[in-house]
Amino acid sequence: KINHILLLYKDQIKRTMSNIDIFHIFENNKKMVLFLLKNDIITMSDQIYKEIVNKIEGNGKFYWHFFIPEIEKLIGEEKMNFAKKELLEQNSNFFENYEEKRQEGENDSYICSLIRQDSVVEFISHVNRYNISYSSQILPSIFETNPFLIDNKNTTLIEYSAFFGSIQIFRYLLMNKVELKPSIWIYTIHSNNAELIHLLESNEILPQKCNYFNVIQCFIESIKCHHNDIAAYIISKF
Repeated sequence: KINHILLLYKDQIKRTMSNIDIFHIFENNKKMVLFLLKNDIITMSDQIYKEIVNKIEGNGKFYWHFFIPEIEKLIGEEKMNFAKKELLEQNSNFFENYEEKRQEGENDSYICSLIRQDSVVEFISHVNRYNISYSSQILPSIFETNPFLIDNKNTTLIEYSAFFGSIQIFRYLLMNKVELKPSIWIYTIHSNNAELIHLLESNEILPQKCNYFNVIQCFIESIKCHHNDIAAYIISKF
């Protein structure tokens, strides 16, 4: 919907605002910046190029790795070849379906895709095959575009499953004694999954067990997500 609005007012936006001002409004969402570039709402000026190549995200990833096709000519062949070699050494599949992964804007790891789909059978098989700890953390991905997940770089498997409302995988991890912390409420609120919230309560994981601020944080997060039923529930319950 936002994309349609931006296209509808494209000419007015470009007449009223500068290239760099438009970029600054949307820079915290790489997927939106990519849309703006592809639809000529902003152009890759020297100023925007400098900001992109110098920006490091909250998860420690280089922002510009998401915009390689757009800056390839500007960055220089030698530097680009070196960067690509480094990326492939870290992840041999980095450039596989690169454009599709940018459009999806999600963590591109296999385990994350299983969690998002709540594919519990495949998830169990995968963690057993590679001896992955149930308490392990999600590895950051340059293709992640959700600001919350980017900033919370130490997200665990159970927190990631709570975020996407993957109830089957969540229950499986809980059954295997994965620790639940009150901070998981913030992730669960994003899922808008009432069953998950009641599951936390039945396990006596309550936001106020941290402190009062945590209840306020949960309330604010529910409003940010437009999950008004959860916001009302937090008011009445806590």
